[in-house]
Amino acid sequence: MSETPITQLESTMSAAYQQGDLGRALQASLAILQQSPDHHAAHLITAKIRQAQGLYGLARNHAEASHKSNPLDIESIKTAARAYGALGESEKAIAMCQKILAHNPNDLNTLALLASFLERKGDTSAALEVIQKSGSAEKNALFGLTQAKCHLTQGNHKEALGVLDRSIGDIDLGIDQNRSKVKRRLLLQRAQVNDAMQQFDAAFQDATEGKSLDSTPFDAEQFSQNIDKIIDCFSNDQFQKSHRPNPSQKEHVFIVGMPRSGTTLVEQILDAHPDCTGVGEFKSLHVLSTRLHQIIGSWSSWPASAKGMSLQNRQRFSTAYESDLKNHGYEDGMCFVNKSLMNMRLLGLVAMLIPNAKVIYTHRNARDIAVSCMLGNFAANVHPELQSLSGISTLLEQHKKLRNHWDTVLPVETLDVNYEDLVGDQESVTRKIVNFCGLEWSDKCLDFYNTGRTVMTLSYDQVNRPVYKSSVNRFENYASHLEGYNWTETTQS
Repeated sequence: MSETPITQLESTMSAAYQQGDLGRALQASLAILQQSPDHHAAHLITAKIRQAQGLYGLARNHAEASHKSNPLDIESIKTAARAYGALGESEKAIAMCQKILAHNPNDLNTLALLASFLERKGDTSAALEVIQKSGSAEKNALFGLTQAKCHLTQGNHKEALGVLDRSIGDIDLGIDQNRSKVKRRLLLQRAQVNDAMQQFDAAFQDATEGKSLDSTPFDAEQFSQNIDKIIDCFSNDQFQKSHRPNPSQKEHVFIVGMPRSGTTLVEQILDAHPDCTGVGEFKSLHVLSTRLHQIIGSWSSWPASAKGMSLQNRQRFSTAYESDLKNHGYEDGMCFVNKSLMNMRLLGLVAMLIPNAKVIYTHRNARDIAVSCMLGNFAANVHPELQSLSGISTLLEQHKKLRNHWDTVLPVETLDVNYEDLVGDQESVTRKIVNFCGLEWSDKCLDFYNTGRTVMTLSYDQVNRPVYKSSVNRFENYASHLEGYNWTETTQS
């Protein structure tokens, strides 16, 4: 069968991308790259789509290829900057922004990107300087958002509140486009500022209003049924020794916990170890689960598609996982640490593919989790369950139910880490974590906040400094708002 002409594929790719049909656009762009591996536009479109999918390593690879094929193309440079930023490669992201600004120093979008990268990196003074020099801080809500974050980090709470009040007012007057999405971010940031100022009712009101601006529905009954399907599909039969692939020569540690339960903190501690590489919320296994039925030709979708998976396929996917880590540019080491928020629902697949995997369960007071999740800006289209107290309550309940099941069927080593214990006795708990992972002790694990690594989750401001205890029993400030819900503790009795 003859190949589709590149000109036809280019037309399809361009039209589909403009129409928002990312699946068809990606199919066309990848087909172009098979025929023309250095095709500039195909790499650029592929990079943008991979970025939208959250596959930042692939986005970076294609953005770099696009930039290499046309070093002067501004859009390629911006796309590369965004990919680097999403991966926490702040220095590269900043360098790309500076490359654009060398030719166009008044590019407001690039200045806004640069300021946000500097803030994430912890260089708040430099970020504020960029915003001030732009001359547009009062006209651009995203400048205002970064400016407020910087003031909050520096302890200038009143300045942060003033910036956010002004920016939200501008949104309400219709000055800024994409109104509800930006207003949501501003309100949730103001919730953080009000929390720091001990204006707790105002903080909760801002968070509730901000989250209400996204109408993504959450069906608690359907969510519970999906967890039941996982439980039904992953029985003891799936983990018989005769079905296990060859164990990896590497240590693979999967951190499993509720959002804001200390998953990022534990990963950051381990990433500071010279022989360990934190891979953040690496999505390879999640992507595999969604496509598994297509790959192996199953009539059933996930999770039933994993039932009875052949030893050959288990070995194939196990090898592919390690290849994906390498292809995404993660440094090689003795131990890889994955902290994806999807890990609890994927542990059955993990055990099927990586029989020597280790699991660290993180725990925190359920009400503290609820408050932190409510005040956090979790994407509603990805985490609709985190947009309300009722959704968070459901997630806690289902999280515990699934954990109880995994304890009865999974043949993997586990360690439970309580957030309160970790911040209360850092060295003792850290030594337990390091020992569990089969690593020699390193003092760097106690100094994790000085690694220079940029963390790209909501917890980035917490893990860029020494551990602190002020978040323990945070819920007491919001007790009246938490009444009337069932708060299931995740710790094992």
